Amino acid sequence: MSDQPPVLPGSKLPLPAIQKNGAPGVSPALLDAWNQHMIDGFRNNELMLKSTLAAFLKPYRLTVGLYAVLFLVGIGLFVVAAVVGLRKGSDVVAIAFAGLGAGTFLAFFIRQPLQALEENLECITWLGVTFNTYWTRLMFMTDPTTIQADLKAAEDDFRASMEKLIARHAELRGKRPAG
Repeated sequence: MSDQPPVLPGSKLPLPAIQKNGAPGVSPALLDAWNQHMIDGFRNNELMLKSTLAAFLKPYRLTVGLYAVLFLVGIGLFVVAAVVGLRKGSDVVAIAFAGLGAGTFLAFFIRQPLQALEENLECITWLGVTFNTYWTRLMFMTDPTTIQADLKAAEDDFRASMEKLIARHAELRGKRPAG
């Protein structure tokens, strides 16, 4: 006989006591339905998190690519300005190209373009942890005498975590350079 508690199929989480021992007046079909509901909830949560992350990564990759182009254009314009200025002695054109090149190059560093994307990724991770914590708490709510209080506590904790997430995101957004 193993000292380890039985676990949910495909998981490392132990079975809640009600599922291991049954409960008076609760049919096995209802317990099976509850198990399936919880498994489906975790699958839907995982699907939502994956699709949110995929939706985030598309603009992230596009933004990184566009900023690389901006960086290269800035360097390229500066080089063009130097070549034009040295070859033809056209100071006005050289100064204009040098100004455009330096402006785009500096804009890249002043705006800190990847900062917002990195902060958003942190917030998405926090959101995933919040959802998973909520679902895990629901799965282990097995005492019928405290279920209402347990649900209320889980909801309150979830709401508080979401409010912190929203406030933190607003704080980070407020610290970014304007423009």
